[in-house]
Amino acid sequence: MTSANLGSSREPGISVVIPLYNKEKYVRRAVESVLSQTFRDFELIVVNDGSTDNSPALVRSYDDPRIRVINQENQGVSAARNRGITEARGKLIAFLDADDKWLPDFLDIVIHLVKKFPDAGAYATGIRLVRQKKGISRDLYVRGGQDQCGCYFDLLRKGMVANSSNITIRQSVFEKSGVFRDGFRRGEDLDMWFRIGLYYKFACSARICALYYCDMTDGARHTVTPVGVPPLYISFSEMKTDTQIDCSVRFKATQYMASKCSRIVQSFFLTGSCEVGRQRLAEYRQFFGVNAPYIKMRLLSMIPSLAFRFVAAVIRCMLTLQYVIHKWMSGNPSQERI
Repeated sequence: MTSANLGSSREPGISVVIPLYNKEKYVRRAVESVLSQTFRDFELIVVNDGSTDNSPALVRSYDDPRIRVINQENQGVSAARNRGITEARGKLIAFLDADDKWLPDFLDIVIHLVKKFPDAGAYATGIRLVRQKKGISRDLYVRGGQDQCGCYFDLLRKGMVANSSNITIRQSVFEKSGVFRDGFRRGEDLDMWFRIGLYYKFACSARICALYYCDMTDGARHTVTPVGVPPLYISFSEMKTDTQIDCSVRFKATQYMASKCSRIVQSFFLTGSCEVGRQRLAEYRQFFGVNAPYIKMRLLSMIPSLAFRFVAAVIRCMLTLQYVIHKWMSGNPSQERI
């Protein structure tokens, strides 16, 4: 394992961590969005997770002492982020995926939140979901139009979104919540925010400062073999025996998990993945027992999978037709807002 562009040993205001795996097409966009920040006191740590393309060389081509490139064998996105956490010199760590970008005021808004809510453990801004292939986008942000701080699970119900490209975490938080779980293909970020939310407050701004590109398909997360049990289920099980968690937070976390698991189970059935849906339904019963949502999902599971696939195909056709008609009637091929 080697490092490049070590730069100054002085503690920066914020450490920015970008996990990198074969993002030659997009990494310049991410790096330049960091270098364009109006807040200048940062270090940029790019963890090259065994890339086989030219993306690490593209990062090294920037002549900026604030940039460090850390090389490691391919271990997956969680291991790359964890390496970045270990290497970070700042007390605040901001995360950005290599195919996403920040608007120029992202770090300034984060610093504003830190000063306003010094007791929070994590900070998030509003985020824009971009689907370039369809030319559409959608803005997600906490409702109320003002800065807010409180329980993670309460803020989620108000519309806050915590994403691997719009969140900043205090370095000290990882000592209690732990770092990203290795070995998962997806869900490792939601699991991380869940664990932080059990112990720390979140602060958020409604201002859109990050762009998340939904239709990117190649990346570090696709190099890890998926594990059967989602990481959130593991953390939820561990929560039950942790006496340090406040009772009200534990209750809200249980409600959040029940709702999320219910939606996940239903999505498997509605997309025709009935075997996986039945497995998740059994896990739901293990955690939450037989209740109204369980009975609803159990009835759903009795419908033949072929029927689900037919209904899903019809819905996809209708949505595609609706999109085509809308574009034709508007006569405007430029980006629209959902």
